Amino acid sequence: MNLLVITQYFWPENFRINDLVQELVKRGHKVTVLTGYPNYPEGKIFAEFKARPEDFAEYHGARLVRVPLIPRGDGRFQLVLNYCSFAVCASILGAWKLRNAPIEKIFVFEPSPITVGIPAVVLRWLRKIPVAFWVLDLWPETLEAIGVVKSRWLLRLTGVLVSWIYNRCDLILAQSKNFIPQILRYCRYPHRVVYLASWAEAVYDLSRVEPAPEVAVQPGAFNIVFAGNIGEAQDFPAIVAAAERLRDERSIRWIIVGNGRAAAWLREEIDRRKLQSTVLMVGRYPIERKKMHGLFD
Repeated sequence: MNLLVITQYFWPENFRINDLVQELVKRGHKVTVLTGYPNYPEGKIFAEFKARPEDFAEYHGARLVRVPLIPRGDGRFQLVLNYCSFAVCASILGAWKLRNAPIEKIFVFEPSPITVGIPAVVLRWLRKIPVAFWVLDLWPETLEAIGVVKSRWLLRLTGVLVSWIYNRCDLILAQSKNFIPQILRYCRYPHRVVYLASWAEAVYDLSRVEPAPEVAVQPGAFNIVFAGNIGEAQDFPAIVAAAERLRDERSIRWIIVGNGRAAAWLREEIDRRKLQSTVLMVGRYPIERKKMHGLFD
């Protein structure tokens, strides 16, 4: 089958969709990926991509069609521009680049933002191709929950966009069963909504690992580990506040693995609150780097 995958994020950015595309190719499908210039999570276009973009035009047999976008940057306004620029460029330039591509089905990867569905709806209308939409993040609920958007009318407007996208998808895949009632608030077609569980990659098998030299072994320590994006949605102010209240409990150690738009703020807060001895920021590593046994000793 000729499949088009639409995702704002893709290799060399580290997302689950990378593994799914690789598996689809292994199963004999001809896969094309419509995506943007890599800039997550640092908010800047990757230097290696800018130097040699031709090196990032194929991934394990899948053809990559990239469109320009405004990088995420480090502010909310630029993040909005990032979301909108991909939606516009993928809808116009992406549709043009794919005008002669044989496509039978469209698969959309939506961890956030919901605007990734716009180019899919455009291509569905232009090419009369069915769309499957994989929901990994709920909008507008997420915007309200993390306090990014507090305006009621703006949340309602976002809900209108969500409804417009959902009702133009032929299949909606929910990563959690609890997502389904929320999705049905905006989708008029219950039979199109299906539960699709996420999975754990084989790389997370910890049966054979080596100690991570970045983290000193601390016998008897109770380690609290966060691994992922350091951003607003993860509510790091609450984490730092908890670490500060427990600063005298030397057996408790907080280990932060990853990077993101709030990483600089987090480092400043750790220094300001003098939490360096109990809160460790070890940086970002590729998923293949699983030598983190030292975290759990």
